[in-house]
Amino acid sequence: MVAPLNTCTTIEQRGVVWFLWAKGMAAKDIHKEMLPMYGEHCLSRQAVHNWVQKFSEGRTSIKEEHRVGRLVEIATPATL
Repeated sequence: MVAPLNTCTTIEQRGVVWFLWAKGMAAKDIHKEMLPMYGEHCLSRQAVHNWVQKFSEGRTSIKEEHRVGRLVEIATPATL
């Protein structure tokens, strides 16, 4: 019997997604495999699909990307 994990992180779950994807599992099957273990804290099916897509495209990191905002040009007195 599987006992749900009381504590887990998103990064840990992404590692599981990466591992199961590397074994050849499809995103929907990965989510089904993770759901009993992570319960209500499990990544959504869409999140699993998104990470599988990223790994398929060659991503090798499970950490969040730094969010870079749009560059804004600020007018200085010299450019006015």
